[in-house]
Amino acid sequence: MYFNQVQMTIEDFSTPLPLDPDNRWVRWASMIPWDQLNKTYSALFKKNGHPAYNVRVAVGSLLVKQLLNLSDEGTVRAISESHYLQFFIGLPSFTLHCPFDASTLTRFRKRLADTTILRTANEYLIQNAERPEKDESNKDDDPPSNDGPKGTMIVDATCAPSDIAFPTDVRLLHVTRIHLEKLIDELWNSSFGKKPRTRRRQARMAYLRFARNRKPSSKKVRQAVRQQLGYVKRDLAFISQLTEKDAHLFEKQEQIINTAQLIYEQQNEMYRTKKHRVDHRIVSFDQPYVRPIQRGKAKAATEFGPKFEITVIDGYTRLSKLSWENYNESQFLIEKIEAYHQSYDHYPARVLADKIYATRANRQFCKSKGIHLQGPPLGRPRKVDDLDKKIHYQDSCERNQVESKFGTLKTFHGLERLCSRLKETSELEIELAILGLNLCKRARSSFVALFNSLFFSFKVRINGTRVTLIMR
Repeated sequence: MYFNQVQMTIEDFSTPLPLDPDNRWVRWASMIPWDQLNKTYSALFKKNGHPAYNVRVAVGSLLVKQLLNLSDEGTVRAISESHYLQFFIGLPSFTLHCPFDASTLTRFRKRLADTTILRTANEYLIQNAERPEKDESNKDDDPPSNDGPKGTMIVDATCAPSDIAFPTDVRLLHVTRIHLEKLIDELWNSSFGKKPRTRRRQARMAYLRFARNRKPSSKKVRQAVRQQLGYVKRDLAFISQLTEKDAHLFEKQEQIINTAQLIYEQQNEMYRTKKHRVDHRIVSFDQPYVRPIQRGKAKAATEFGPKFEITVIDGYTRLSKLSWENYNESQFLIEKIEAYHQSYDHYPARVLADKIYATRANRQFCKSKGIHLQGPPLGRPRKVDDLDKKIHYQDSCERNQVESKFGTLKTFHGLERLCSRLKETSELEIELAILGLNLCKRARSSFVALFNSLFFSFKVRINGTRVTLIMR
């Protein structure tokens, strides 16, 4: 089922059931510039190929999955059961069956892996959002507008854990050995002579004996690591011999060999130096791009997944940085302030952030630009007056807004655990969650504006005189 119309209204949708204009899916559909996104999306396809679904079907179905926190199969089932969801993804009429299956969502994610389309939609949503109007009753009390710092920028970072088993060195080497043994079976040919002995049964029994220990001592852990290192080294040597005999390797097989070689080198280095740290450490064989992120939180001191930063301005969220490697977020604060200046033509009056951002370099930069940076002054603690306490309390209360954004993203938009298996699609999940967060925010803002216009400003007549009552 293919169709070309992208921007459509309720009247264009044919359904035996009526559509409520105030429904959240109807309102969200009107907030996204589908025609503008479709121009960028259609450029990804060849003109002589099979007709593809438009951007509204692709982005809309992925947003349904992210906003409802469903699986791929659950998303297809929900779309087939709801005429509101079918209108949201741009179907021309209600149908009892979804026009695509769950595997199509995988192709949608790969096509949108660049995330340019989602960032365009998110920026359009923020730029066209309704800003809160200032009260004109005390207009004379407001300071005159100038080109100085204005507004508030809230910055913070968090980690989105990936769906991997808790990594241990022994288990990682055990999984690596299993992949190498399967690869040997695939590469070996009877023309190569006698098949090499991998001793897989002895290796598996050695791992199971170790895994039965609930609290193994450091001596047993070190012994198990040494055994598994020997088996992995042996398998890598066999594969090297098979490749020298002109065994053909596919791209996926080459990736398995390269990943296994990196894991062996890292684990061997940590075993020889008796350390538990190495640069760019691999913690999952199937997802070798995942890194341990030191967080120091009460729930988990170390998390495994991408670390990303967001900036909250006027209640709307932007993804400012995303990295799979651990980094110090204070190094990029000046870059974010300059991006704010480029977007709004002025610097923020206040930057609310965690105390890790309050480095000496960041303090000096903010002071030179007239920006108030949250955080106590450097040096020996001094007596704080009541005004400073009040300012610090107000900054802390406002900064809680970014913590609530993280809570909403993880609890309701699927960032508590990233289930995608590819690096690009995991990053796409974060972009989709932030776009969905801003959709909910803008829908609430529109509702509050409508509520204020209906119930907080009305006109009456008293003794024939027309009087306007404004409730604040």
